[in-house]
Amino acid sequence: MQTPGSTTLKSRSPRVLRKDFPQFTNVVINFSSTSPAKAPLTTTTTTTTTTTTAGSGHIAEYRSESRRPIREAMIMGLSFFLVYTSFQAIQNLQSSLHERDGLGVVTLACAYGTGFLSSFATPVIIYHTGVKNAIMAAWVGHCFFVLCNFYPHWMTLIPGSLVMGMLSCPLWTSLEIYMTALARQEITDRKKQTTFHAVFSRLNGVFFSIFMAAQFSGNLISSSILFQSSYNQTEGDGDEFLGSEVETKRCGIHYCSTGVRPRKELARPDPGVVYTLMTVYLLFELCGLAVTALYLPDLQQPRWTGRDVWRKLMSHLEILTDPRLWLLVPFLVSRMMNLAIEVGTFTQAYISCTLGIKMVGYVMAAWGLATMLSAALLGWLARYTGRQVLCVSALACDAVLFSMLTWWEPTADQLGVFFFRAVLLGLVEGVWAVQVNALMATMFPNRVDSAFAIKGMFSSLSMAVTFIMANFLCPLTRIHVAICMIIIALGSYIVLELKQLKYV
Repeated sequence: MQTPGSTTLKSRSPRVLRKDFPQFTNVVINFSSTSPAKAPLTTTTTTTTTTTTAGSGHIAEYRSESRRPIREAMIMGLSFFLVYTSFQAIQNLQSSLHERDGLGVVTLACAYGTGFLSSFATPVIIYHTGVKNAIMAAWVGHCFFVLCNFYPHWMTLIPGSLVMGMLSCPLWTSLEIYMTALARQEITDRKKQTTFHAVFSRLNGVFFSIFMAAQFSGNLISSSILFQSSYNQTEGDGDEFLGSEVETKRCGIHYCSTGVRPRKELARPDPGVVYTLMTVYLLFELCGLAVTALYLPDLQQPRWTGRDVWRKLMSHLEILTDPRLWLLVPFLVSRMMNLAIEVGTFTQAYISCTLGIKMVGYVMAAWGLATMLSAALLGWLARYTGRQVLCVSALACDAVLFSMLTWWEPTADQLGVFFFRAVLLGLVEGVWAVQVNALMATMFPNRVDSAFAIKGMFSSLSMAVTFIMANFLCPLTRIHVAICMIIIALGSYIVLELKQLKYV
């Protein structure tokens, strides 16, 4: 039976959808419907016909009509590449450029803290703005943040980070809604059977192989421009680049101001050089905004009533009652805590302190290049190994790499060690970039927007807390906390995968 204004949906390959949605064994959905935008959807079963409401949280709320999902993934990757070429490089430099009074890490903490707050209303925000407009609004916020870096002060950087952070959770949730819709569309279009995890991993591999190049290009630009500065490595010493042996002994885990000796103070580059750097980054941001506006097609979604909006918000919060989500929380917290330590502690206490601020970009560029290659390779490899092997291996590598920081005393003549560790870290990050999103979309296929919003909430919270800790805890303590979280994450992930077997 068909309700007025509804569209009966049929699948070209129902067995594929049953494999991906075991809890909807008899449900057949066609995501390639050509019905008008925002028309309600109808699902048909072997016995009954029901209309999918806006409050149900199904991915069918956001539909892609693209026949070239790879192309859309590449456009999305290009827009993120252009914007994050500037943001990731600026993020890596924040703790070093604005070291005095902890302005840099407080700025990052504010950005991720407001991202946590915005996550509660993210699905409703995305509905009212649309997926594409939510992404474009986030790019405008990034442009504003770059402008604030031209005059770094508490009255500029903090408001800039708050605006950017408030738009960050809708941004990343919109991205995953878009990529999931593309994956569903490709499943219905492909004649041969495949799994959602394989298609989603492949599309994410395409996206992240382009997006992760931003770490390489942005950091390469920063070091190339900062090398034009005439500043020395530290205030008061006469070393131009490598620094003295006595000074480098105060780096690494010893880079702490709570001891008898104050920690080594880093010098800021020439203002003119910083202005040049920010101008280049602003141009990248504007180009990313233009690519999104001109070339990225929007998704279709149904029209909601006021009651539907309330139901959607409640559905968003109901996912917090799913025990699988809470098993994922240590996993998400550990990953983002590790990332925060890399961009906040490793860049400042190890790279800047030992080699100088101008070398931060080169070392982190190696990390970005390795991440890009890893994401591209592992997106394909996941079809053969499965996510379990990749995730457990990545957690073990994380534990080893962070344990290394507890005993390593960096010196200026160990340049190869810096790059070697950065490359290994990039290979691990490539696993997380693809597999975390695939894991979320696979475990919560009918509530993907809520799942990714909650993911953004915990990710932002863990990043914010880690950056705040940087002002109160020494590097060694922060690293020990990160290692403990990795161990907890490994245990919870194993339990999660065992529990997931019951749903398959």
